[in-house]
Amino acid sequence: MVTRSIAERLLGKAVELGSYVTEILPDKPEDRELTESVRKTVDPYCFCGMSVKEIADALQISVNTVNSRLKVAYQAMEAGSRQEAFQRLVERPRE
Repeated sequence: MVTRSIAERLLGKAVELGSYVTEILPDKPEDRELTESVRKTVDPYCFCGMSVKEIADALQISVNTVNSRLKVAYQAMEAGSRQEAFQRLVERPRE
């Protein structure tokens, strides 16, 4: 996952970014909304207490992918722990 400005530098503005980049995050952390895939990963982690392995099995993705999505979620929410992420999720309006 990369920010839009990085994607544009790498691929150029004329290129249709969607066909090359699966998820693009906004440049400013306060503008970041969690993508659907990140939300599907972080919600069971924070609300249900599922382990990374359990989430990977449930979503049929790798443990590394789960860890990457959790890292993105933590950065977007400016959280340093599962408890902080849970608190930020509770405070966020649902999409």
